[in-house]
Amino acid sequence: MKTIQFISLSICLQCCSMLFTGCGGVSDSDRHAIDSLNTLASRMKYVSLDSSLECSDEILNSYQESGYSDGLYEAMLNKGSAYGLQMNYDSAQYYYKKVLEDTDNDLIKSVADVDMMSLCLMTSQSKEFYDYRSDAHERFANVEEEIANMDDHQKAMWNSVIGKYHFVSLNYFLKTRQGEGIREEYDWLEKNKKLFATDSTLLAQYLFLKSVHGQWGENENRDADEQWYNQIGLISLCKMKGYVYFEILAVNNLAKSILWNGELKPSQRVLVEEIFGFENGADLSHALANHGLILAKQYGNDYLTGMILITLSDYYLKQGEYEAALMQTEEALQLINAQHKRQYGASEGYANDILYTYSEAADTLSTELKWIADPNVTAVPEWMALVREQLSVVYGAMGMKEQSDYNHNIYFDMLDATRQDLRVQQEEENLQEEERWLNLLLYLFIFSIIVLIWMFVFFNKKSKREYKAKVEKLGDVVSICKKMPAALMEDIEDEDDLDKALHSIVNQDIAKVFPQLKDVDWTKAEYKSVKGLDGEMFHVLQVFYKWVREKGFQMIGFMTKKEHLEVKTYASQKRLEENKREYLEKLTSLSIINGMTPFMNRALHEVYKLKNVSESEATVRERIIYLNELIDKINEYNDVLGHWVKIRQGMLALNIEHFALQPLFDTLQHGSKAFVAKDIVLTIKPTGGIVRADRALTLFMMNTLLDNARKYTPQGGSVTLEANDNDGYVEISVVDTGYGMSAKDVETLNNSKVYDSSHIGEGEQHAEDIKRNKGFGFGLMNCKGIIEKYRKTGSVFSVCEFGVESEVGKGSRVYFRLPKGLMKNMCAILMFTLGLQTVWASDYLKQAENYTDSVLEANIERQYNKAISFADSAIYCFNRHYLSGHGDNENLMSLQGNSMAELSWIQHGFNTNYEAIIMLRNEVAIAALSLNENKLYHYNNELFTQLYTLTSTDPTLEEYCNSIKSANRNKKTILILLGTLICFAVVYYYFLHYRHYQLFTFNLRQFVRLNNNIFTSSEASLMEDFSKNLSDIKQVDTVGLMVPSDGGANSFQFKFAGDDTKRSLYESLMLSAYKQNREFGSDKDLFHAYPLAIEGRADVSVVGVMGVCYNDESMTDEEKLIVNLVTQFMSIHSYFSYYKAAEMNELIELKEDEHARIENEQQKVHVRNQIMDNCLSALKHETMYYPNRIKQLADAATECTDPVARKAMIDDIHELLSYYLEIFTLLSTCASKQVENVLFKRIPISVQQIADMAVRSFNKRKKKTGLTASITTSSVPSVKVYGDTIFLQSLVDNIISLYFEHKSNGDLHLDFDYSDKFIKFAFTDTAYRYNEDSLSQLFYVDNVKYDNAEDTLIGIQYLICRQIIREHDAYSPHRGCRIYVENIREGEGSAFVFTLPIAY
Repeated sequence: MKTIQFISLSICLQCCSMLFTGCGGVSDSDRHAIDSLNTLASRMKYVSLDSSLECSDEILNSYQESGYSDGLYEAMLNKGSAYGLQMNYDSAQYYYKKVLEDTDNDLIKSVADVDMMSLCLMTSQSKEFYDYRSDAHERFANVEEEIANMDDHQKAMWNSVIGKYHFVSLNYFLKTRQGEGIREEYDWLEKNKKLFATDSTLLAQYLFLKSVHGQWGENENRDADEQWYNQIGLISLCKMKGYVYFEILAVNNLAKSILWNGELKPSQRVLVEEIFGFENGADLSHALANHGLILAKQYGNDYLTGMILITLSDYYLKQGEYEAALMQTEEALQLINAQHKRQYGASEGYANDILYTYSEAADTLSTELKWIADPNVTAVPEWMALVREQLSVVYGAMGMKEQSDYNHNIYFDMLDATRQDLRVQQEEENLQEEERWLNLLLYLFIFSIIVLIWMFVFFNKKSKREYKAKVEKLGDVVSICKKMPAALMEDIEDEDDLDKALHSIVNQDIAKVFPQLKDVDWTKAEYKSVKGLDGEMFHVLQVFYKWVREKGFQMIGFMTKKEHLEVKTYASQKRLEENKREYLEKLTSLSIINGMTPFMNRALHEVYKLKNVSESEATVRERIIYLNELIDKINEYNDVLGHWVKIRQGMLALNIEHFALQPLFDTLQHGSKAFVAKDIVLTIKPTGGIVRADRALTLFMMNTLLDNARKYTPQGGSVTLEANDNDGYVEISVVDTGYGMSAKDVETLNNSKVYDSSHIGEGEQHAEDIKRNKGFGFGLMNCKGIIEKYRKTGSVFSVCEFGVESEVGKGSRVYFRLPKGLMKNMCAILMFTLGLQTVWASDYLKQAENYTDSVLEANIERQYNKAISFADSAIYCFNRHYLSGHGDNENLMSLQGNSMAELSWIQHGFNTNYEAIIMLRNEVAIAALSLNENKLYHYNNELFTQLYTLTSTDPTLEEYCNSIKSANRNKKTILILLGTLICFAVVYYYFLHYRHYQLFTFNLRQFVRLNNNIFTSSEASLMEDFSKNLSDIKQVDTVGLMVPSDGGANSFQFKFAGDDTKRSLYESLMLSAYKQNREFGSDKDLFHAYPLAIEGRADVSVVGVMGVCYNDESMTDEEKLIVNLVTQFMSIHSYFSYYKAAEMNELIELKEDEHARIENEQQKVHVRNQIMDNCLSALKHETMYYPNRIKQLADAATECTDPVARKAMIDDIHELLSYYLEIFTLLSTCASKQVENVLFKRIPISVQQIADMAVRSFNKRKKKTGLTASITTSSVPSVKVYGDTIFLQSLVDNIISLYFEHKSNGDLHLDFDYSDKFIKFAFTDTAYRYNEDSLSQLFYVDNVKYDNAEDTLIGIQYLICRQIIREHDAYSPHRGCRIYVENIREGEGSAFVFTLPIAY
């Protein structure tokens, strides 16, 4: 219908033209007819390409002789545009270029330029795009001057071209993600919306861009409702105007939006169904895509058809219909082949010039790249890349990795072939700027010759004065440089301290040497701001300052790490002290337990007599009464023990932390020799498990289970340790191929808290072997006790479990479960130990790079889920690296989503490893492709494409820049030729007057480069690099370095670069220079040795010697100064490389060793305390019933007169007492096993230290109680005693505690007395006296009483003190330590006395 209307209109226009044709010039009718047809052709290209071409042809055929050339050129442009939309780019270019060549009308030319921009955008010709854009921009200035003289048609053309120019530019900047360009074009379009009111095609373009790109590329901030209104507005406009082209774009965009962003709102859905006449409930994305496909095929644009097919392919992919998706994509690929065949199919060998979905015999260079590289072929790389990317996705979803990789590689190659390079674009601008400056130089050259002659005369005199001043100033600079390292000798703790030290040392001197910097911060000043040689010398100071400051940072980092280790060591020491105090209490508990055993044995003996010996009634009654007394004594002891265990319950804390199991597995692997000795294969499987538990107890439990497995596995068997992650917990198990256990034994181990291990394995086939290897049986009981303690800790540990699985003859499996842990903030902890925030950022970046490498490795191993996990970690580290420098929490990378933070980072100039980010995004896309995660793939692949485009190089732009460079070189050649005369004059002046001054300048600049090389060279290449760079200043044959070695004060190491045939002579001269701290030289051998000295506040330290063998004897004053300056730099290098770094590393190692030692000891004590705590708790719970029951029976037997009934009671007492003693002995033996290994650390301790302990403890408790008492000490003897520091501190604390419990209002006095072997300590309370009868019972259980009101045991301190003295007596070089309490004379109080052995 539209075509018929067009033909009718055309006939009418021709008739009007013939009626009004006049003679000469261009008739108004012709002009009107041509303008009308051009307007129609321009709009019809968005409706029907054939109709648009017919309009253009009508003008070119019927009005060729009209004389209206502008109208004919406009018709050519409309025809070229129609060909462009038909993808006949060669024909389109022909018409555009013909117009540019033939017309002088800037308006028409600007239209041609913009059309060429659009074509270049489509064909990815960046350099040409910028050329035509630049031309169009220049023409606009001319056209704007003629706007007032334009007719309506020309104004409409101007509005159209200026709008299209900005739309095409915006499209290009959106494609290449150039944020600044996007914002500029967006601002222009928003300010000039009025253009769209009169041109519906411009309005359609505006609505389309707004519906697709939201806020012009800021996708993360899209307003979904605004985009929806723009989409509906565009569709409505297209329906009204018949713009098929824009309707296809709008329909495809809406289909994709529904496909990826979800269904429309109900009201929106109804509106879409009404506009397109879809059935209610239709699948809108599929229906819209099919509708668009029909329109695209009718319209005749293969690119639009291909886009719709890709959308349909995405739809089928989402539905899981992979074959259908592949069919759509293959059809899109065939459209490319068909389009290419139409344009270039006549050439021979066409069979090889075709694109295949997959080809096993493909050349190394794909067909697409051949087309792109061929200057005779106009290809559409973006179209081909879109199809190849989709083929890669579809094949990936189908599991056809080889085909997917084939298409993905072609896609990657096409990105590389069509990449953009903003850097080269900037270079283009710089070259153009350079060209303008070269033109200016040509004009200034003649003037310069005249000025130069005058300057030679003037500056000759001035340079001599300045030369002398500069030499003196350089000497001052050397002096300042010598002072700078003194700041590192100061007590610096942070950056401020370092800066203050540096400023206090050199600020006054710098102000004198460089008065222009007096009122500014010279550390922040640009050295270029200081003119001439002063700037070079100031640069020397800045280099010194920079390196001294960096080394200061290293020292601060070392000190921070040392302080961190000291904090950790202090914490470990405190835990050790607390654990040893707990250990003392456990020892005291064991003494109570051991005190109960004799009473039990006596009671059992009495029961035995009552049961088996016939005695008189009186004797029997006496025995029963005595038995009652024994049971009462047992109950008293048991009550004390029970109350103490109850009071202390829960005070022994578990050291809960999150940790990885693998380091513990590695530790256990080192203990495999015991398994090898028994010919048992130990397998410890690697694990990534992380648990939340007590690290030391976990290692103890695993070691216990492995040791049990080794004992009960015969020769040739195997033992396996593994950890398996489960939902909420990690199960650690030990599996062996040993003898196995019966179901009864397994039941006992799993359900009994206390059991006799001697009965385990009885009656089995290997009973004798089991018995021979059997220990005390406490290992598994302790493990169960630890698990029970975990379960009581909190709900998190409800998953904890201990279990045994076994079958006779098939081995056993013993396991325990611990809750999962999280390794939170491990990167931050590692960074903290380095001490500096600047180091944090670099380490985050390093970890991100390592994780990126892991993603690549995981993909190579086809572990794609693992690759995604590594990628998530890498993104976290990249974000931390970004936050360390910016702190912008909103602009962060993500694994998938809408935002593209990396692009913003590039736009804002954030410095990071974008190559690693590009590789990361590509590898994530590959992993997502293999996992059929399409949304994840599209997000990461789009990011990869954008990043690669922004950071890569476009060879066409490079060629363009090279052409500008070539032109500039020609101009430079002219300048060189014109400057020949000046050159002769300069050379003459140089040799006569300026040579020394210039040589000095050259040497100074060479020195700046030299000192930079010194501090950037590796240690291995330092001497070679130093020799090479020093030769640029003064020719040398040999360079040597002598520094002290680790062998001692007179031990040195020498390093030489160059000819060292006279090494022995050189070494002797260097030794002399070191010892005498002055320069030594041999004029005959041209060798000089310079001591490397570091100046402190008070003295000078020689840290090494630098030796140089020169090529000749002569040395100017300037060269001597330079060498002196070099010596200072080498001094700093040697000081930090061989002195300070080694010193700090040694200090850190000592601190680490100390921490490891204390932590190891602390963990051992902690494990023993936990086991003893388990045994004591079990003892309390498992035996509390029996003494009371025995007491009841004994009381009943006492009053019973019936011999038969009494005998039955005696039998019951015997049975209960025997079982009670058996369980009691078992558990007490388990606890006693933990004290077999000595924890007593005997070291010499001064008496003054113990006195100080007492004073500190007294003052601490005094503050808490508010008493007004005081402590005094007599003259402290200057001797030492043998003892354990922690034990003695506990002893003193308990004595002080007893003093404050007495509340006697007396003072405390500490006296000392010593003999040949022992020293006596007497703590005298001047007001408190003990009951004389109680003195003998103070250190026994009978003295301990339970206080219900305070829930505490009174007098327990005496037992602890006694246990401490016993420990000292047991492990001292000579026995005889004593402890007692005595009352002094009436009115003088009482004394708590103990003795310790003297250390000689």
